[in-house]
Amino acid sequence: MKKIYIKDFGAVGDGVTDDKEAIQKALDTIGEQGGGDLWINEGDYKITGELSVKYSNIHLYGEHGAKLSFYGLGARGKDLNGNPSPDSGAFLNIMGSQLKSEMIHDILVKNIIFDGTHQEFKGGPSADDLKTTSINPFYRAGLTAIRVQGVYFIRIEGCKLYDFYGNGIAVDRSSHVQIL
Repeated sequence: MKKIYIKDFGAVGDGVTDDKEAIQKALDTIGEQGGGDLWINEGDYKITGELSVKYSNIHLYGEHGAKLSFYGLGARGKDLNGNPSPDSGAFLNIMGSQLKSEMIHDILVKNIIFDGTHQEFKGGPSADDLKTTSINPFYRAGLTAIRVQGVYFIRIEGCKLYDFYGNGIAVDRSSHVQIL
């Protein structure tokens, strides 16, 4: 497998520059080439929305001190002002099809720090939700660090997750999942 570094795609890792587009471009490029090893160089990468893994055979490795920090709403539905949110509620969304023939496979996420400290929405009902007459207003969870759906043969190893108000790792309709 080909080894690619996210800094080769313009990621900076200074904790200030938005590195979302550079990292997503690296993920898509390596996926379109049939997979490979994507290395996250040491640094603090500011991410302002969801990162998506849509291809098989992708291995994400974090060098010592590699941190992905989420700076976004971090919720599904509407933001606190009632505007539609572009986020799905996941920081790293690893999603294949629900059809077995179209599921993605052979994914590795290793030694990466996922930091949700800066997410804007921490979960709970919005102000608009509380205006309803329902006994149980709609409750929205905060950000999920890693969402896995429609994947087989995935391994998440040695990762650290900080301050996520949704799920840490959510797995649905997937098989052969290892979390170490």
